[in-house]
Amino acid sequence: MANCQQERKWMCRAASRIAAFACAAIFVGGGCASSQMKGTPFYTGEYALRQGQAEDRVNMWPLLYYRDPALSVLWPFMELTDDHLAVRPLMSIYDRQTDDPIYNVLWPLARFDTKHDRHRIFPLFWGDEYFIGFPLYWHFDDPFGDGGYNGLFPLWSYRSRGEGRHSTHILWPFLHRKHWAENNTGWRVWPLVGSYNKRGDRYRFAAWPLGHQWSNRNRTSNGSCFVPLYYRHRNADNSLFLSLPYSRGKSDTESWETVLPLYHRRKSATSKGFYSLLYCSGADEAKEEKWNLTVPLWYSKTGPEERLVATLAGGYWREGDEKRWMAVPLLAGGRASEDSGDVWVGGPLVHAGWDGEYGSHHVFPFYYRSRKEHGKRFYSLLWSSGEDNDGSNWQLLMPFMYRHRDDDSRTMITPLYAQGTADSGETRWKSIVPLLFNRKTQDEHLVATLLGGFRRREDSLTWLAYPLLTGGKVTDNGGSFWAAAPLVHAHWDEKNSSHHVLPLYYWDGWSETFVSLPVARWKRGDATTTLIPPTLSWMTQREKRSDLWMVGPLAHLSWGDEATTSHIFPLYYRNKETETLVSPFVASWKDRGTQYRLVPPLLSLYSREGETKNLYAVLGLFRQQWGENVVREGHLVPLYAYREDDYLLTLLFGYKRDAYMYPFTPLIGTYRGDRSGGWVFPLWSRKRDHASGYVDGTFLWGNYWRHGDNRGSGIFPFYGYKNFGPIPEDTSEGKYPFRRYGKRFWSLPACWYRNETTLRRRKKPKETEPTTDERHLKKHGFFPLWYYTRTEWSTQNREETDGALLLLLYDYQRKVREADEKREADDYTRARVLWRLWHYERANGNVSVDVFPAITYDSKTDGFKKLSFLWRFFRYEKGPKGKKLDLLFVPIVRKDNP
Repeated sequence: MANCQQERKWMCRAASRIAAFACAAIFVGGGCASSQMKGTPFYTGEYALRQGQAEDRVNMWPLLYYRDPALSVLWPFMELTDDHLAVRPLMSIYDRQTDDPIYNVLWPLARFDTKHDRHRIFPLFWGDEYFIGFPLYWHFDDPFGDGGYNGLFPLWSYRSRGEGRHSTHILWPFLHRKHWAENNTGWRVWPLVGSYNKRGDRYRFAAWPLGHQWSNRNRTSNGSCFVPLYYRHRNADNSLFLSLPYSRGKSDTESWETVLPLYHRRKSATSKGFYSLLYCSGADEAKEEKWNLTVPLWYSKTGPEERLVATLAGGYWREGDEKRWMAVPLLAGGRASEDSGDVWVGGPLVHAGWDGEYGSHHVFPFYYRSRKEHGKRFYSLLWSSGEDNDGSNWQLLMPFMYRHRDDDSRTMITPLYAQGTADSGETRWKSIVPLLFNRKTQDEHLVATLLGGFRRREDSLTWLAYPLLTGGKVTDNGGSFWAAAPLVHAHWDEKNSSHHVLPLYYWDGWSETFVSLPVARWKRGDATTTLIPPTLSWMTQREKRSDLWMVGPLAHLSWGDEATTSHIFPLYYRNKETETLVSPFVASWKDRGTQYRLVPPLLSLYSREGETKNLYAVLGLFRQQWGENVVREGHLVPLYAYREDDYLLTLLFGYKRDAYMYPFTPLIGTYRGDRSGGWVFPLWSRKRDHASGYVDGTFLWGNYWRHGDNRGSGIFPFYGYKNFGPIPEDTSEGKYPFRRYGKRFWSLPACWYRNETTLRRRKKPKETEPTTDERHLKKHGFFPLWYYTRTEWSTQNREETDGALLLLLYDYQRKVREADEKREADDYTRARVLWRLWHYERANGNVSVDVFPAITYDSKTDGFKKLSFLWRFFRYEKGPKGKKLDLLFVPIVRKDNP
């Protein structure tokens, strides 16, 4: 596209130049305004053009004027010289003495310049390798050879430089092909397709203005787009691709891509993430963390000190030296550390736990076995036993035997017989107990029946109810309770507790684990996780970070000091670390320390850089800036604009600190501070800068100024005035290549004045030449009363003077040049009254005078003098060669000097 525009600009420039050439040829090239006509003595004077002898002229103007070889009859209609013939306005011929004359017919319509091979019969122009059918057809040089141009607008145009370099348009702008150089080529079939290459910069289009493609010469920047389907751009550090189904971006610190609503992927120098409806993953290299999610089957996370795997069937996690696992279909789970652990199978039916040398395990209802700080226990349907650290122990064989032994006594109980024995072997008591056993001593109270019983000591109470499968124990430091074992259980101590009601819930206070069908919660390290399986949601809480996942990966919220990304797909995405937020309603990002927020529905943008905050609304018509230690400013176009402690602008009043103020609308105001003055729009204004002294102002549509020595004013087209200041004393070393000094003035109806000096530094002056050319110009006039011009070139030792009174009433001209190494001195003066009514010329002392009617006078420095009337009706001539006298065209005296 850029190349197309350059082609059009070139054609426009070429057309304007050709049109200017055609107009110049029409109005300057022939007829009575020709340069040849101006070269005759009648125009320039007798001595200005060295043609023939001035004293031999015949002056019977305006009927006839002759100076060899020029002849004018009834000027300006007929003229004849050895150089030209004219019968105006019918025809004229110039350069007759050459082989290439110039012909004019009905000037300016037709002209034939055989000398320069330039011809016209308007509107046709042709000549040396060009032909123009103004204004449509143009042909220059040799377009199909060495180079040129050929075009019939708008059908075709062909421009070339030879050697296969060309630019061709057909039905402009539709078809174009260009091969201007090896690295400057292109073509187009507009608006369908096109391709251009200029010194490595490439541009292509398709279905213009919809599809475009571009790249620079180094391929460090390129891109393409097809509106509204996609946009793509890439340079050395960044790339961006946008489309409705797929978008991506890349910078030197981050990259991302998304396919709405299927997935989104991001990657930075230290982290990466992938989000989709079925699968999500992420990694943070700074924290050495990775995670993966396959909805709803799989979730895993790994870190330097942790490992987590969660599925619908269960899961596994590790933190430090502690490991946990869960098998949901088996209602199984467990944990293990370096010296402790737990295993559960079938909920509470099967369990094994250990903590150093202590532990317990059971398979309900078959057995339970434990080893605690106070001793050992074993329970089963037939056999149970216990052993305490104080040396006591007991055994139970249901329902046949119960046996107990401690340091002081032994007890044996059967369904039919019971006996108590001391350490000495002495039998203290005996009993037949078919239904009830009751023993009460100082240390304990024991009651046993076929349905159950209890045992009470100073520090504990234990009971059992066989039909209800219920039992429990209470001590000073804790206790336990079972009901409908193993469906209901509770266990507690001074620090914590655990309990469950199967299949409703399970709670372990030591590991802070809660399990139920609608919700589950557990803690690992400093992280607490809450899982809600029916909604595919879970939440993990840490001291400095919390994460909530909802409906699988579709929604993720993260908050806290170390929060990561958040999203509700596809409504919004947020990254706290990079301070990025994207949604259809609002977007926020950070770029080089500046935070931006965009609200597309409101055409509004908010940015924050440090404490500086900016709000733009309604596509920039409203703006507000504020913040701590920040200058407040804003505007609402067209109502107001302000900057705290600087300016306030409204439609009614306003001011700018140390600059200006206007009390009654912006049409009237005053300047203040470093400037003084004011304005009354559009009539007048004035401004003065106190530091520089510069003054600028306006009056109506004119202006005036004073900048040091440079000043001026003007109201076009009435008058204009400029003063460029005085000439500096030393002009030899000019700082600038061109400077102007002096004054100029003009005014209507036609008055002007100029007194100027121009200094122009020479590029390569010789040692004997000055470094600066100096020209003095003095010019004034009042049309049609007079004009006067005097130009002096000080460094060239020459001057010119030109003037006139009442147009043709009187005019004067003088040219003086002093002698130098290249040429002799020259002094030429001409004065005229009514052109030829009185005509005076002096060239280096030689004088020529014409006085109407038909009077001539000549004198030369060698003593020659001549006076004549009507050529030889009367002529007197005296000079070094002798004397001559003619009267009535008859020679009277011919006297030659010896």
